[in-house]
Amino acid sequence: MNVLILGDIRIEIPPRESIQISGQRSIAKHDVPGYRPRYQDMGPDERIISFDGIFIGSGALDKAIAIEVFWKGPANSDDGTDKAGYPLIYEDVAYRVIIKKFDYSYRHKERVNYNMELVRLDSDSSPKVERLAEADPVAKAKSALDKLNDLLSKAEEWQRKGIEMARKIGDDLYTFRQAWVRITNVLRLPGLRLEFERIKQSLDRSLATVRGSVGSVGYKKSAAYQKALKELKTTMIDAGKVLDSAQKENVQQRIENAIADMPQRAVKQGESLRDIATELFGSHHKWITLARINQLTTPDIPADKMYIRVPQNLGSVEKLFAEQTEQLPPVAPNYIPPFWR
Repeated sequence: MNVLILGDIRIEIPPRESIQISGQRSIAKHDVPGYRPRYQDMGPDERIISFDGIFIGSGALDKAIAIEVFWKGPANSDDGTDKAGYPLIYEDVAYRVIIKKFDYSYRHKERVNYNMELVRLDSDSSPKVERLAEADPVAKAKSALDKLNDLLSKAEEWQRKGIEMARKIGDDLYTFRQAWVRITNVLRLPGLRLEFERIKQSLDRSLATVRGSVGSVGYKKSAAYQKALKELKTTMIDAGKVLDSAQKENVQQRIENAIADMPQRAVKQGESLRDIATELFGSHHKWITLARINQLTTPDIPADKMYIRVPQNLGSVEKLFAEQTEQLPPVAPNYIPPFWR
């Protein structure tokens, strides 16, 4: 069964198996006497997430009241930070939201119909593919993983602060899940796709249990919560191994993206990579970087090669190549590269 999570509240029955995401742009109309109207784009309006469904079971009314408390609460506002509002998670959709409208119809304590509208504040599910010469989503995910692992190591000593600990773990787990999903959105990692999906499903299960342990009813030291923490620790170990593999594939992809964005420079007759490196960077030794970019093995440029790619930011490209070199196995101490022989 799918699970939708809003803040600390776990909704086990998905709202009609879908959520509606809508929005529009504000267009200002300027009437000019004697001329056709002029229209000015004022930018996008708020993005609305709307859905309805039924809470069923012994906690149905409690969930409705808890969401109503969220709706009226001080956290239901946008302060401009990445922790504003409440997290909303459903399948691969993960947003920060504030509650604009919430209505419910009480039939009896175990069946409550509801409908709500949320204002979307952010998204970790954007289809936009970023250029990754500078941005490294794997590094960000590793940082989030380290933070979450550190927090889990303190979970036992903080048992007396149950509700605070559960909330903190839920927040950091949500942050890590965002970073995890973002990797699959912006990187091409076909060899790791199944591993990423398996771990994402495990994160979703743990997040649903941890979030569901807080709620309006209060924290309970339930067996499900303890089991979720134990499973989460195992998932973190697996996630670290997958991130190490992703880091290797990621560097190559970032290099390819960086090279694709580089401008081309026409090659003058008789010019070599040493000449171009001296002209552009003030050092003929930088020809090696130009050779790696253009897949050449010597400073001599083939006669049929009319253009080469040159970096606008030499330092960032050399940093990427250094990352790639660090991942290579050690070479024999007496090995001499072909272009130095």
